[in-house]
Amino acid sequence: MNVTAIIAAGGSSSRMNGTNKLLEEVGGKALLVKTTEAFLKVGQIDQVIIVAAKDNIKRYKQVLKAAGYLDKVNIIEGGKSRRESVYNGLIETDKETRVVLIHDAARPLVTKKLIVDCIEAADRYGACCAAVPLTDTLKEAGDKGFVKRTISREGLYKIQTPQAFYFKDILKLHKRAAYRGMNVTDDAQIAEYFGYHVYLVDSDESNIKVTTPADLIIANALLGAGNDAGTEDSLSAPEHGEFFTGSSGKANTADI
Repeated sequence: MNVTAIIAAGGSSSRMNGTNKLLEEVGGKALLVKTTEAFLKVGQIDQVIIVAAKDNIKRYKQVLKAAGYLDKVNIIEGGKSRRESVYNGLIETDKETRVVLIHDAARPLVTKKLIVDCIEAADRYGACCAAVPLTDTLKEAGDKGFVKRTISREGLYKIQTPQAFYFKDILKLHKRAAYRGMNVTDDAQIAEYFGYHVYLVDSDESNIKVTTPADLIIANALLGAGNDAGTEDSLSAPEHGEFFTGSSGKANTADI
């Protein structure tokens, strides 16, 4: 089975006090390097594509070359939005790919176990995303900042990446999303819009997304506590479920 990983590295780092978060160090390595090597260490992955803003590509190539990874990845220019950038990555994906993983470059602590779980879930169901059950109490604000109501957190999840899909299907859906000019926050939202059932793969809070300087401190603390993407995790697959039949002969696609 051919698997491609697309790493979305086109963010603006707007909450990092003027620094590029992907060049900040996590565990003694540039954050982008830490994220990239997590995928390069997974034997099932045949291709890694990094999608970045044009102005950052030269610097990203330098840090990846210094880490010895430049010849193992393909760095391409992104678009004006995350959706456009991921679509650019899909266009560059090897056409023999069966499953494509899409991951935020700003999540450097993704584990091998989670990556493999997402590959296996996508191969079985056609579409999946890493997720963590919501534990915080939710309240809806009313007028003048007062609480209007408390919302039940039962069945609610915080969505992370990786997200994984049958390549041919998500490519078609991205083309349709581009035609409609859809504004989405993740790729699972595109699949949901077009009628796909997206499987939730169990993750945990250590798969942190670095968006602020405080997150860098947390990420390094987690690494110090043994949460390392390079660890050899046990592999597992989700249970079977009931889904549509997809274009690749497995579960999950709506009629596209």
